[in-house]
Amino acid sequence: MKKRFETQFQQFIQENNLFVQKNQLLVAVSGGIDSMTLAHLLYKWHYSISVVHCNFQLRGKESNDEERFVKKWAEQRNIPSYSRRFNTKQYAHENKISVQESARKLRYDFFNEIAVQHKFDKIVIAHQRDDVVETFFINLLRGTGIKGLTGIPLTRNQIVRPFLFASREEILQYAKSEKIEWKEDSSNASDKYVRNKIRHHIIPALIKIESDFYDMFNSSIEHIKDTFSLFEYWLLEKSADYIYHSKNEVQIKFMDILKQPYGHTWLFHLLQPYHFNKEQVLQISKCHQSGKKFISTDYTAYVHENHLIITKKTDNDNTAYFIQSKVQVITKPVSLQISMKRKVQTWTVPDDSNMGCFDAEKIIFPLKLRKWKAGDMFQPLGMKNFKKLSDFFIDLKLSIPEKAHTWILENGNGEIIWVVGYRIDQRYRISNKTKNILFIHKTE
Repeated sequence: MKKRFETQFQQFIQENNLFVQKNQLLVAVSGGIDSMTLAHLLYKWHYSISVVHCNFQLRGKESNDEERFVKKWAEQRNIPSYSRRFNTKQYAHENKISVQESARKLRYDFFNEIAVQHKFDKIVIAHQRDDVVETFFINLLRGTGIKGLTGIPLTRNQIVRPFLFASREEILQYAKSEKIEWKEDSSNASDKYVRNKIRHHIIPALIKIESDFYDMFNSSIEHIKDTFSLFEYWLLEKSADYIYHSKNEVQIKFMDILKQPYGHTWLFHLLQPYHFNKEQVLQISKCHQSGKKFISTDYTAYVHENHLIITKKTDNDNTAYFIQSKVQVITKPVSLQISMKRKVQTWTVPDDSNMGCFDAEKIIFPLKLRKWKAGDMFQPLGMKNFKKLSDFFIDLKLSIPEKAHTWILENGNGEIIWVVGYRIDQRYRISNKTKNILFIHKTE
């Protein structure tokens, strides 16, 4: 059995082109039987692996014991390891989502962060065949739509799942034959969670009804996947006239879509990639109030006339960034190139709103880059009087997302010198008396 399992494992990787020997693999290891067996196999077959572990601090001492166990396993084999502790319940409360959904988001965000930071080729997850069945029924109960019934994808971006060929029982038998150690999650024995109820009661009952349940299920999943692929093709073709993508946002003519046959279902599938659930889509479809905001785990959607404008969540509005006098480039929160030059007689101000040109003698460092706030005022270039930023934005006819993504550059004395990408302040303009010019170029 041991040789057969290892042969199936290698064949599955090769046939699906999941990764090769030279790839740098980041392996997600919880300490449970599936992930410990996966890590064992990859190590045994001399793949270049590192281990990543999440401690969600949901089971007290047991969670901490698992973290220590995984670290020790990696240390004994000279395998690099990364781990992080999360206050999962607090995150769930702050974001108004379930603890399970919070753990999932925190987990994958951490994996992606480590993969990018350390240049891993693949993130390897130990999901197996039984997980696919359980996830199918969970999504069926949640009403996630046809996409949720397609199972767990074999690959997605950097993520690969080389255990999808194997059942939990096959992994257990192999782990015992190899004397692999693992930590048993005590919550797996409880029926507190929906997944465990499905695992302990529903699937065993289905196997009693149909002994070839897994084969039949896999066949049905393939049909659903094919149907969904056909639907996605249709959706892409039909939606082209209703969606506009730019660098920072997506605009959907949702009112027009809702007038079409099955418009609500159409809109639901368009919004799924942005993590809006069925209830939110229903609220959006009934909303006619410009400025109304809807928030998912990663995105914000604004109603603007007959459009729905979707943007990625940005940094906290209270975050401020300081620019010291000798800094020439910053990349966060926006990309700016900064330089100083002596003014020459033939120089003219460039006609480019992304280029801020200031009288250097009036600049006091450090400069402060922040989000705009209610009550902000400045003297727009060319005007004699001060103007509220809110009124300035109205004049420019900026959408709510455009206003939300606007940054303000403050002088060291607290005065606004530039609404970045739109207009500098009249008080800091280049004049006949200017000797040196401070150039700040917004490059994205």
